[in-house]
Amino acid sequence: MTDQGQPHRKRMVITTAVLALMLICSVTITAYAMNSRTVIIRDDETTVTYNTTRTDANEILRAKEIRLQNDDYLDLSDFAEEGDCIIRIYRAKEIYLEDDGQVRRLRAAGNVQRLLELNGVELKERDTLSCLRTDPLVDGMRIIIGRAFDVAVLDGENTHSLTLTEGTVAQALALCELTLEGDDFVTPGPLTPLEPGLTIHVNRVSYRERTVETTLDYEIVTKKSASLDLGKVRIDQTGEKGKKETVYQDKYINGERVESIKLKETIL
Repeated sequence: MTDQGQPHRKRMVITTAVLALMLICSVTITAYAMNSRTVIIRDDETTVTYNTTRTDANEILRAKEIRLQNDDYLDLSDFAEEGDCIIRIYRAKEIYLEDDGQVRRLRAAGNVQRLLELNGVELKERDTLSCLRTDPLVDGMRIIIGRAFDVAVLDGENTHSLTLTEGTVAQALALCELTLEGDDFVTPGPLTPLEPGLTIHVNRVSYRERTVETTLDYEIVTKKSASLDLGKVRIDQTGEKGKKETVYQDKYINGERVESIKLKETIL
């Protein structure tokens, strides 16, 4: 009895051990499944999905053998230690930043706003940007900043103030809704590029006719006569002063006479 029961007991022990091991594995798998989460890693244009129980972002990246280089940007704004989440990696790009005509070559990752912040570039209210602040950086991208400046337009007694980043004198006049008529002209010329502190003068030209009447002295004519004794003088006709009328055309610039042209002259 003892010899026959021994193998049976041995089989029972093995079966129990196997069942216990299976139970442990099942519990482990169940616990892993309960704690596992999905982490999406977006590495520029590459997307990696990783099911893990890890809670540290750097450990997750090391597990997937993802390494960051100089100037790369690790964005953990959508990462969490629990639940499904996202890790974003922005790789550094070479960017050309033109600020008020000065061009700098920079390396940065992320979006335009982050590039400006990293390089201490501030934009004032009326400055312009060639792209959106939220635009992602692209290799070889050229970002242009237009710095606003003040321009004054003087039209007679009226002064117009403009804040612009570029343009010409003609465009400034258009913004002020000013037009040139006849011989009107502007200084500097219409095609002159705008620059900080520039003052534009609108010169209004007008013409007026002016009539001037002047007095003419009479001419004295002396004739010799045999009927008079030597040294005697006789007035045959008394002279009268005459009148002359002259018509001028006067040229005015901004109300000031700068030139006069004689149109006609009449003896009255």
